[in-house]
Amino acid sequence: MFRADYVLAAIVSFASWQQFERFAQALNTVVARHDVLRTAILWEGLPHAVQVVYRHAELVKEPLEIVDEGDALQSIRVYLDEASLSMDLAEPPLLNLRPVRVTGRTEEGQCHAVLMCHHVIGDHVSLDVMMQEVVQILEGKEDALPAPVSYRAFVAHSLDSQRETDAQAFFRQMLGDVDESTTPFGLMDVHGDGTTIRASAQLLGVALSQRIRERVSKLGMSAATLFHVAYALVLARCASHDDVVFGSVLLGRMGGVAGADLMMGMFINTLPVRLKLKGVSVLEAMRETQALLMDLLKYEQTPLAVAQHCSGLANGVAPFSAILNFRHSQGSEEMTERSGMMIVEGRERTNYPFAVFIDDLGSDFALTAQTDSSVVEPERVLEYVGCTVQRIVEALEADPGRRLLRLEILPSSERKQLIHGFNATQAEYPKEALIHELFEQQVERTPNAVAVRYEDEQLTYEELNARANQLAHRLRAMKDTSGASLVGPDALVVISVERSLEMVVGLLGVLKAGAAYMPVDPEYPVDRIAYMLRDSQAQVLLTQKRLQQRLQAAAWSDEGCDLGELLLLDEESTYAGQSEGDISRNETGQTSSNLAYVIYTSGSTGLPKGVMVEHRSVVNR
Repeated sequence: MFRADYVLAAIVSFASWQQFERFAQALNTVVARHDVLRTAILWEGLPHAVQVVYRHAELVKEPLEIVDEGDALQSIRVYLDEASLSMDLAEPPLLNLRPVRVTGRTEEGQCHAVLMCHHVIGDHVSLDVMMQEVVQILEGKEDALPAPVSYRAFVAHSLDSQRETDAQAFFRQMLGDVDESTTPFGLMDVHGDGTTIRASAQLLGVALSQRIRERVSKLGMSAATLFHVAYALVLARCASHDDVVFGSVLLGRMGGVAGADLMMGMFINTLPVRLKLKGVSVLEAMRETQALLMDLLKYEQTPLAVAQHCSGLANGVAPFSAILNFRHSQGSEEMTERSGMMIVEGRERTNYPFAVFIDDLGSDFALTAQTDSSVVEPERVLEYVGCTVQRIVEALEADPGRRLLRLEILPSSERKQLIHGFNATQAEYPKEALIHELFEQQVERTPNAVAVRYEDEQLTYEELNARANQLAHRLRAMKDTSGASLVGPDALVVISVERSLEMVVGLLGVLKAGAAYMPVDPEYPVDRIAYMLRDSQAQVLLTQKRLQQRLQAAAWSDEGCDLGELLLLDEESTYAGQSEGDISRNETGQTSSNLAYVIYTSGSTGLPKGVMVEHRSVVNR
């Protein structure tokens, strides 16, 4: 059985079981009136899926048996969080109203239920029409209902092939050179089942809503235009693009079909909107967006697949993963109240990982964000949208010529966190410590823990410390012809080894001996190795037996290069007879201002240059 997941659901309540029965009976009457509400989608044994209208279909009213989770509403919420909001497309009606029975509870008076409707048979306007008819029936005015308008007329109108040809030309002009998808926060999956999506809602505020209406009225535009501009700016910031594409959900009832405003069925359609924001003022963005939305209405029933195929992206790659749905919701609450049903909580899932819904309530705007909360929380997106809308209104009021991309979308709390919170890096740290001393402290804490592992070999902290100490004692015992020590503070010891345990032993051993190490990649060209050896004037080189000849060849290729004393880190004689004890800074004479290492630049702009790094610079990181 195929089950689809594009389902609208709501937790609703009635004052009594009798009121629930009256509402359900009225809703069944509405189902009987409208062909689209008795629709099923059949495909088994057929060459392609077909839409079939049944003569009779009744609401599913079978009670939902739900486990008790503390109280009735919480139990329903938990159930819906865990349940798959899906419906069998082959079983009409794709609309059901199921009363809830919580295990072990006997609810007196109030009746809770779950109302579910699949998007394939209805949209936001359809639900409003449905509620209006339910109210008329409940109020005894069924005879005054207008004759239902068949959804077939709209289907025939939307299949006009010439209209699709014109639409293709329009969308090719809009999207033809789009070669990169707009994906806020890297969210790309537009085929998800909605299970990772979380929603959050808030009111914009009456005062700001009134300012919006005043501004757009003076410009002769709609509030929808301003919200589209704001959403584009949010996406520009969240996707790091100044040329953005997103989906706009269109009402779908403006195409000239008679009676479409009273017709039940799925009319809404998502189509791409592309806005180029670079160098555009706030006022210019408003005008360009208004014009684009007006043009888009001519093609509002173009299949999304047709529009997306007109982009410059490879077939199957969506040009956007974010959508905006602006809708008018005035009067919905009044009809719901008159019906005797109270909507406690709505549930709607979308396959898009980043979506914002704007409901025009008349006096205010309600904002809802749905996002993949594992990547970005919907509350954060709501803050971005609210802040951006306010900045656009302020610009239209005082400085409409201001560049749109100069507007700030961050709320003050996040801006403060970014500028001050994340930069509050003051912390106490051992300013005079040496790198190897910090390592030795860790050895004391976890001597038997694994410190380093390479392929099938490993060393504990205690073993690594002992081995590095043996190397350090060996280095300190090395003298030049005059009897002076070859290693000490700020003296360089070259280490040129392949990735191995010996590499870590070598680095620590050099530091413990009181010197500074200088890494030389054995894969470097011979002339680069020779240059680094000559330029550093290091007198000791640590390497491995298999690399010895290559390094000697590099030194011999340059007359001014002296290889110095050479120690093999993978030769046991290097460590034989040496003490495993730590060497104190009193013995080495080191301080935190002495060199820890020298590393050479790539030399891409000339000869490589050695960068000197002190112990205190590393410890401060």
